[in-house]
Amino acid sequence: MSRARFTTTGPLVLLIVLSLAQRSLVGREADPSPLSLTPAEKAWIAAHPKIRVGIDPAWPPFSTATNGNCVGIDPDVLALIGRKLGITFEVSSGSSWASVYAAATKGELDMLGGTARTAERERAFQFTQPYFSFPVVIVTRADEPILWSVLDLAGRRVVGVRDYVATSQVAKDYPGLEFVPPADSVAQAMMMVSDHEADAFITN
Repeated sequence: MSRARFTTTGPLVLLIVLSLAQRSLVGREADPSPLSLTPAEKAWIAAHPKIRVGIDPAWPPFSTATNGNCVGIDPDVLALIGRKLGITFEVSSGSSWASVYAAATKGELDMLGGTARTAERERAFQFTQPYFSFPVVIVTRADEPILWSVLDLAGRRVVGVRDYVATSQVAKDYPGLEFVPPADSVAQAMMMVSDHEADAFITN
């Protein structure tokens, strides 16, 4: 099970403010009332009116970037949070998730959207609570038999997206599987399966 969260390289106050705003949006309708912030949180927001955010450029429906225009669930949630907090999120998508993640680890971004939590990532980032949970799935061609579990991948070539937790976690948990070089996006991985360059795609 994967869980989409916001994650930040910034100070703890940014994490707290994001978590407060995020919780206010949970439910069928966003809570229109203003957030109750501490003086320290208000001061931090006043000093940081713009936050640099990195998102995956090819992870629909969470985030998609075309000609510099970022759309999807993550940008929509960020827009709602921005209105409640009175701050601007400068969204950057990069050329791939791997490039966005690398920029965040270098401190070139303040936070990431739609990021799965792992022990390794916790050493560099602070995480909010998840705002969406969903399963990891196996994608195959229509002419392949139904695969009910990861164990059914034995003897098949598997592809994943570079720096996706689903890719690294399955490779770690099942070292006997044959992984081909990772794709840079979900669309590319799907095409590799379609073109018989891989037999199955692990994704979420």
